[in-house]
Amino acid sequence: MSELAALGPITIEKKTVWGNKRVVIGTMVLGDGSSTWPSGGLAITPEELGLDAIEFLLFETKEQAYWYDSDNAKIDAFVPAAVPGEAVIMTASIGAVPSANAVRFMAVGYGG
Repeated sequence: MSELAALGPITIEKKTVWGNKRVVIGTMVLGDGSSTWPSGGLAITPEELGLDAIEFLLFETKEQAYWYDSDNAKIDAFVPAAVPGEAVIMTASIGAVPSANAVRFMAVGYGG
C-alpha cells in the first residue's frame, strides 16, 4: 500500500478577521481510503488556505486527531493507543488508512 501523497480537496466556507489576524474556516480531505498516512506528515501551504502565513491550525474530528506541525508546515495524524491504561493516549498513525471524509478546520494566520 502506498503512502498518501497530498491533501485532498479543500473547501473554504468562511473567511473573517479576528483582531489583526485572518481566520479561515472550511473542510479538507485528509485521506483517500486506500493510502496509508505518510510517516513525515502531509505538507500544507498557507496559499492552500487563502493565507500568506499560518499561525495556528485546528481540526474538528472524532476518529483521529490531527495536529499542525508549524516547524515543518505539515499535518500529523494520531489515533488512540492500542493498549488501554498506557501512559501514551495517542500514537502516530503511520500505516493507518484514513477514509476520504472531509475534516472541518479553522486556520488563523496573516494575509489573504
